[in-house]
Amino acid sequence: MAVKRNSFKLSDLYNNDYGSLFWLIIVVVTLLSLVIVSALFFKQKDEFTANAAINRQLRQEYSNLQLDAKQLERKELNADVKEFIEQLARSELNMVRPGDRVYVEKSE
Repeated sequence: MAVKRNSFKLSDLYNNDYGSLFWLIIVVVTLLSLVIVSALFFKQKDEFTANAAINRQLRQEYSNLQLDAKQLERKELNADVKEFIEQLARSELNMVRPGDRVYVEKSE
């Protein structure tokens, strides 16, 4: 008695018995691949947009800090000038010279 073996060959996928199943699997795998790739694309696009906004904010902060540094440098250069020291004492420390008239506003 001869035993018949069921052997599967890749060429069998193209015949009529397995052909439609083969193409269905190919279509499903292709569609799943497209869904995964598009999901990753949109996730990366959102991350890129968020990083671009953070980048703009950091650039703005950097330029503000550069302006502050320039102002501090000017103040440092003027620190030896007597008029600058007096103006700074009057504006920031509310100091007055003897004999100056001081006016105080009453708050309601």
